[in-house]
Amino acid sequence: MTFTAFILLFQIFLPGSSPGHSGSIVELGDSLVRATLDWPDQSPEGGFVFTAPDGRLTQTWVNELTDLEAVKRNKQLFLMIRWPDIKANKPVLYLEGILSGFSIYQNNRLIYPDSLLQKPETIRYNQFHIIPVDTTVKPIRLFLRLNFDHILELGSSRKLLAGDQTDILEHTIRYQQDSLVMAIANLLMGFTLLILANIILLSFLKFPRSIRKILVPFAWLFLVAAVDYLFTANYAFMPVSPIDFHPVVYAVVPLTIIYLLPVFYLIFFIRLYHAGWKQILWWMVGAHLILMLVTAVTLIDPTDFISIPILISELFIVLDFIFLLIILWQYRRSGSGIILTGISFLITFILVILDLSAMTGSQMENFSLYGIGFLLIAASYAFQVGQEYFRTHQIVETVQLELESQKARLSSLQETNMRIQVDALKSQINPHFLFNSFSTLLGLIEEKSEKAGPFVQELSNVYRYILLSKDKNLTELKSELEFLDAYTYLLKQRHQDGLHVEVDVPEAARDLKLPVLTLQLLVENATKHNIISVKKPLIIQIVWQSPGFLSVRNNLQRKPVMTLSTGMGLTNIRERYRFFTELPVEIHETSDRFTVTLPLLPAETPS
Repeated sequence: MTFTAFILLFQIFLPGSSPGHSGSIVELGDSLVRATLDWPDQSPEGGFVFTAPDGRLTQTWVNELTDLEAVKRNKQLFLMIRWPDIKANKPVLYLEGILSGFSIYQNNRLIYPDSLLQKPETIRYNQFHIIPVDTTVKPIRLFLRLNFDHILELGSSRKLLAGDQTDILEHTIRYQQDSLVMAIANLLMGFTLLILANIILLSFLKFPRSIRKILVPFAWLFLVAAVDYLFTANYAFMPVSPIDFHPVVYAVVPLTIIYLLPVFYLIFFIRLYHAGWKQILWWMVGAHLILMLVTAVTLIDPTDFISIPILISELFIVLDFIFLLIILWQYRRSGSGIILTGISFLITFILVILDLSAMTGSQMENFSLYGIGFLLIAASYAFQVGQEYFRTHQIVETVQLELESQKARLSSLQETNMRIQVDALKSQINPHFLFNSFSTLLGLIEEKSEKAGPFVQELSNVYRYILLSKDKNLTELKSELEFLDAYTYLLKQRHQDGLHVEVDVPEAARDLKLPVLTLQLLVENATKHNIISVKKPLIIQIVWQSPGFLSVRNNLQRKPVMTLSTGMGLTNIRERYRFFTELPVEIHETSDRFTVTLPLLPAETPS
């Protein structure tokens, strides 16, 4: 595989050359043949020409040119067109290429462009040209003068045909149709790879940093391949493409991409390998980059040496192939996804080597096979992502089920704990309150007071409420207020006019709910910690506050000796409220007032 610009030129123009027969004719149709070129022994304008050694292939002549500097200095090269022995009503030449300028001479007369006013340099790069030839004048001496800004342009001529105008036009239409199909295929593959590269880049956010390091060269592989296919698509669209690149671009870009592919392969493997292999792989990357630099220099002044870096590039791809086999062996038990990806890479390597081996200037517009391998890699990548997604989804579902189970268990424990606390409150009421109530009742009996009967009735109402609320966590406000009336009646028999309980709650609000025994606990807390006497009465106010709050406040007149507290009062109320609502229980204390604000729960809240 030789990539020297001159060799490309003659590989295209001289497909049938053989030793001693440089002007052979290849039949392509009724009158359509591929015209051949030879070194002329003179030029129509006395320009710089070469005389080739006899009996040598034209490719060999190029390699043996000793005055290449003269060609580059004159920036033109004359070649003789050997007109084939054909019968044609309207004989024409067909020239297709991306030349920056050329001229056709017949018997020392300029025939294309048809006027010197149209400078050869004005011809578009990506055009085809049909040139009439006068075959009545014998002998037919045709010369092609190639003008160039850079010597690489000489390798950009693609086709030179001779034949009847009708056959040429039919061939042109058929060829353009085939080129259009190839261009569309390359265009679709290029955009597909470009989209896949962007998908891989966007998926970085979904993976940890260790996986991102692997995906970076992975994404760049797809980007480089996408550029290659899109660039080839434009080349295949010639000469109808609206994009007009300089011929040097068509020579440099594909070669650069050929070098970039194995470099990104190597970086990909570096991300996968352990430290021992990484050092070797980094040395290979460095050597390959140096080789790219050397090749760039040879592109500026091309010689046969340019074929050596290409061969070394193929060697690197073979080494990549070997490294991938090692990776597959190491990860052979890691799951079907890894194996599928490895097989996809192996197929891609094989296709890349086949494409490199088949690459010539005349085949640049064809469809490269390695893109199919990239699609296989993307499919295996998608397969692994899908596997990871479903595996993660299953884990999430399992965790969610476990979380729901834990929440249910926690809710049950919280409810059980709350019931224990409520039962503790009830048991706290029983001995202490019962002792005080019996003491008061005993006093009433000794006084033979008529209040003894109602006292016993209210006492029974209190304990009936406690028993009926045994299995409840919440109760209606009206039930709590009715219980509080009975409870307050018993307290007032002991404290007389030293205790006043005032309730200001509208009927519409009495269907709302609150934790059971909350009001009793607040009233008990107030009577326990404050002085109660006729001279210094304790006033407890229960007041509705819109929207949906109840305020329980009392004047603050603390006892001089602190009463021992069980710690189950306000803390208990807050904890029980937290189980049903996020609204807080607010406590405010000033120098003369103590206020607790309770949120009331909707009537439909389960008890």
